[in-house]
Amino acid sequence: AISAFRGRLGLDYRGWKIRGWVEAQVRKQLRHGWSPEQISKRLLLEKGFQVSTEGIYKYILSMQRRGEHWHKCLRMSGRRRKRFIRRSRYWQHQRQRRKSVELRSEAANQRVETGHWERDLMLGKRGTGGILTIVDRKTHYALLKRVSALTADEVNQATFRAVNEAKQPCHTITNDNGHEFGRFWELEEQLNVPIYFTHPLCPWERGTVEHTIGLLRQYLPKGSDFTSITSEYLEDLQFTLNSRPRKSLGFLTPLEIVEGKPQHLITKKRVE
Repeated sequence: AISAFRGRLGLDYRGWKIRGWVEAQVRKQLRHGWSPEQISKRLLLEKGFQVSTEGIYKYILSMQRRGEHWHKCLRMSGRRRKRFIRRSRYWQHQRQRRKSVELRSEAANQRVETGHWERDLMLGKRGTGGILTIVDRKTHYALLKRVSALTADEVNQATFRAVNEAKQPCHTITNDNGHEFGRFWELEEQLNVPIYFTHPLCPWERGTVEHTIGLLRQYLPKGSDFTSITSEYLEDLQFTLNSRPRKSLGFLTPLEIVEGKPQHLITKKRVE
């Protein structure tokens, strides 16, 4: 029954191929300024079948290739397509310039020297920014900086400040493929160190910073509002984290490894 009904309408719709009566209706309503979604839903409402919105967009694109400019009837008039082309080229340029973690030196992989850092962004409540977490692979020494916006420029600036203020060796940085780590070549030039990227969906390739963020969640649970976090509080939290004994370090603290002198964390004083 449905096929007979379509035949009476002169409909030939296979994927994005629109012909016959439906093609005439699509062209008519495009001239009237309708969007592909409006045409699709009205066909379903009035005639009981639906040509998908994506199918109508593909039809418009195919007509453009044949020299018919139905895309000019759209409200955006092709501007959206250009926008996505620019975005695609931007990320393609990013991927071409990235260095895979496979190229990282054995000194970094085997944790035989300090100065090989991992970084990630711990997010708080939506719209309240994040905590940039940078951790040394050998000593597990952590650097913390709050960023109010999750942009590459702000993350780069926070990374540069954190590394400079720490006065620790910095030979490499490893992070994931998040957009907040874009424009990495600018940071490479500022710090004069290579930045490596892990494979997608492989968090174990930056396991040190993942574990550190897990420890941070004890103090800043998921959904926390980061707008109230002051630089003084973050410094205290960084000290607390670096003064925490680690099993992987023989229950020494990262601060003891970095400074080369013991911390007196257990005292004889009575704790009230």
